[in-house]
Amino acid sequence: TSVGAITANLALGFESRIGVGALIVGSAHFADVVAESNEAGAARLREARFHAFGYQTMEEYRAALRKTLLMDPVALVNFSGPKPALVVSADADLTVSTNYQLELVRLLGAEHLPLSGNHSRVIKDTFLYHSTKIVDFFKRYLAFGAQETY
Repeated sequence: TSVGAITANLALGFESRIGVGALIVGSAHFADVVAESNEAGAARLREARFHAFGYQTMEEYRAALRKTLLMDPVALVNFSGPKPALVVSADADLTVSTNYQLELVRLLGAEHLPLSGNHSRVIKDTFLYHSTKIVDFFKRYLAFGAQETY
């Protein structure tokens, strides 16, 4: 989920031994997520960096992050070949922008499970009400000869 999904996206693209993946509220555009997120740690970091480095605008901050974060995890989306993926997205997410989640769906060519709610609501709802959809997704692809997963 969230940052874990962003990291899993990198592993899915790079690691040939991973054959299928499910990502919950992950995204493309990592620097933009860090810049814009309302998550408490990201917001504190943003405030501290604005103060320490004298950024005047969000675009200045975003540009600085892009220079610092040298690679977006989606850069390796199909490095080891295209793979089946399921992306769960939140339609009212300010922690990881809904638009960036939808971009991840597009870049992966993923199956999409759009849910209503904010970041934390969708994560909770995924596990409470939609976990069988994720299990079924893995069963479907692993049963038909997708590579082993770890």
